[in-house]
Amino acid sequence: VQDVDAELIFFWHNGLGPVKDEWSINFMISPGPDNTMVFSNPALGFSFPYKVDNEKDRSDLSRLEIFRVAFPRYVERPVYYQSGTLESEGVVYPLQLVENINKVAFLSLKQRMLEEFAKGLLRAALKKAAEHSLREKDDRLGAVLGLVNVLTEKADTRNWQTLPHSIYYSRISLKAGKNAVKLLLNSESKQESPFTFTYQVNPGQTLFHTFSSLETSAGFRYY
Repeated sequence: VQDVDAELIFFWHNGLGPVKDEWSINFMISPGPDNTMVFSNPALGFSFPYKVDNEKDRSDLSRLEIFRVAFPRYVERPVYYQSGTLESEGVVYPLQLVENINKVAFLSLKQRMLEEFAKGLLRAALKKAAEHSLREKDDRLGAVLGLVNVLTEKADTRNWQTLPHSIYYSRISLKAGKNAVKLLLNSESKQESPFTFTYQVNPGQTLFHTFSSLETSAGFRYY
């Protein structure tokens, strides 16, 4: 068969993207200058001032005790395979990283954290203020509302759990006719996992193939 250029565009979806979890922080509220109320956690070095013009609201907030606020965080699922190559007709083609979805997710949440803190603190403060106001009228109902607030204080942990950790890509030349391509994946322990694919190619054809490996390794990293 006469050699005719054809192409295989190969995508490797490696591992699984991070999942959203939640963590809780205790905050205190204290009066600040110029009608502000300061939400603080000295142990973590957090301090968020909010301007509260309404005198009753400031009074209600100043009576709040230490309260818990839930925030989202990502849990990384580390990949098992660290790198991969394709081989065809004795030529080795490296698989190149084109998108680290895991990294993008962490950076995106980091950029939104101040907004997440602001929304979470305001939500928790309003719920706590409502609890104190109700306790003044009916202590038992206030206690019930306090229990409900504790049970419902949850962060938004909705996310896509089937996205890959990272996406790799390679573009290789094929011949018209039958082609055997070998995929070799390498783990951190240098263990190799081979996979073989066969393609029947027409002259000038461009093929697309996506391969997913869902394996993850032990250990987790939080943000």
